[in-house]
Amino acid sequence: MASDFSANPYVLRKLASSAKGVDKKKLKRINDALLRADLQMKTTSVNPWLLVEAALVGIGK
Repeated sequence: MASDFSANPYVLRKLASSAKGVDKKKLKRINDALLRADLQMKTTSVNPWLLVEAALVGIGK
């Protein structure tokens, strides 16, 4: 699977253990925050890294 995504197998193994603790509610919150950031990157002139930071802060709440 790692080669399908051009990802490092070590990183995927580490993420797999973290992903087990993510339920649908948390996944929806993560998806919504990243979707908002993506839309803002495409429709505003705000620095993309600030949008990523805001999304991560939103996910962490």
